Amino acid sequence: MKICPACGLPAPSTTATCAFCEASYPHPAPLSFRLEEHDGAYRWTGEDAVVAVASWAAGMCHVRQPGRDAVSLTLVPMAGDGAVRVAMVDAGARLVSTLQPSAGPATLSTVCDRYEHPRLVVKGDGPTGIHIVDMSGDVVALASRDRGAPGLALDVLVLRPRGDGETVLFGVVLATELLRTGELRPVG
Repeated sequence: MKICPACGLPAPSTTATCAFCEASYPHPAPLSFRLEEHDGAYRWTGEDAVVAVASWAAGMCHVRQPGRDAVSLTLVPMAGDGAVRVAMVDAGARLVSTLQPSAGPATLSTVCDRYEHPRLVVKGDGPTGIHIVDMSGDVVALASRDRGAPGLALDVLVLRPRGDGETVLFGVVLATELLRTGELRPVG
């Protein structure tokens, strides 16, 4: 649900114009990011600025925003049903979402919220790409692997920026790639 910036009336997320005052809702422009391995960590950059950095500690991948010591998001690998699931935990140690591997050939994983409701689906797109699709069928982001880069590197186009969702989206893309390469696995 969104709120009209002119009159404050709530509206469904698919509405382009306010039903009361006819003001247009702003449409966020697509944003491009790059996910790449750098000095033993992973950087998420956008518009030539580092947006987030992820690094390993105790078998978990911790995501931090630049200039902050506190962890924003932690990727916690968990074993279950013969596959690795990834819990994404926020700074307050609350579960944000889980990345659950799928059995289907085109679907790589399903991202569920803390209540196990599906929110996103990560789909394979040939040998180098992925689509991240929300539950209404809209493509949220596209990612393409840079095969010429040393180590892990992806170019990511976020089609539906959500402001607060970029860190979680970074976690989804990073977890998908770390699962693909076998680097993200349960400890013990």
